[in-house]
Amino acid sequence: MSAASSTSGAIDPAEPRVSLALPLYQPNRIFLAQTISSIRKQTRPPDEVVFTDDSDPTVRRWVRNLAEGLPFRFIENRERLGMVENWNASVRATTGTHVIVTHQDDVLEPEALSHMLGVFDLRPDIAICGVGQIAIDGHGRPRRWPVRANHRDRLFVSPRVHDLDYHEMTYLMLRHGQIFGPPTAMMFRRSYFDEVGGFDPSYAQSVDIDFALRMTRTSSAAYLSLPLIKYRYHDSNATGTNVASGRTLADRDRLYREHGETQEFDRESRRRMRANLIIRAGYDGVRAARHGRWRVAAQALGQMYHYRVTPRVVAQRMGEVAMFRNEDAR
Repeated sequence: MSAASSTSGAIDPAEPRVSLALPLYQPNRIFLAQTISSIRKQTRPPDEVVFTDDSDPTVRRWVRNLAEGLPFRFIENRERLGMVENWNASVRATTGTHVIVTHQDDVLEPEALSHMLGVFDLRPDIAICGVGQIAIDGHGRPRRWPVRANHRDRLFVSPRVHDLDYHEMTYLMLRHGQIFGPPTAMMFRRSYFDEVGGFDPSYAQSVDIDFALRMTRTSSAAYLSLPLIKYRYHDSNATGTNVASGRTLADRDRLYREHGETQEFDRESRRRMRANLIIRAGYDGVRAARHGRWRVAAQALGQMYHYRVTPRVVAQRMGEVAMFRNEDAR
């Protein structure tokens, strides 16, 4: 990648411990200002903030004004990289030992970096740490998450550090989806990022799930169930588009093949994972049919048949969903 960079603020020549990678694409200036303001308010400031812009030269001026005084660097991509490769470029431009891919419209609570680093101090062998989130709307006001049995707030109930290895992460991800939340809610060791090769852009919807799982293959993870990130919830149709096009079906099938089938699970755990895949495929099939995507609907039916398990296990999972109950809560 060829890039032109602009630097403001003094960056300590010693290796920073915490880098915030901030990939940009046509950011909303107000939201970006709130994100940068939350970075300034950290009780444990970052050692480095790296912006990589995939959109417009005018963004450079915004960042120079908004981030003045912070130890930041701005890199303007000469050609558009796309969302995931911009994430990767932003991380690869950092020099810290611990990194967060901070989305351009999310907000960090003042003690976010301090608490996340504290988890790494308590668990020196982990590769990645996730934390709780609060959903906010376009005005920064708290917004209720869509009520789902598999939401992380119904999984990590006890306010503590939850230890997770690759095996348990795989089970929980395939049962409940992204249990860590968006990239802003994940701090990871840069060395492990380099080891696994970063985020995989060949995934459409499950990029962050696959990344978190690959990060724990040779290490482990932890989740701190404290709401330290304000995630700006958008009424976007991106997920709906991925569902209607069959991309989410393909992603879940690939996740199971690459992470679920490659490990040993007891019969009941494997049935539970497959039951969730059946229900999610059915949901995707119905949505695809509503859009007239009959090929995708047929693929969903095929996936439901492929992952078939006993009716008891499917009914048990449907009961969890209907009653907003999570049997894996801890």
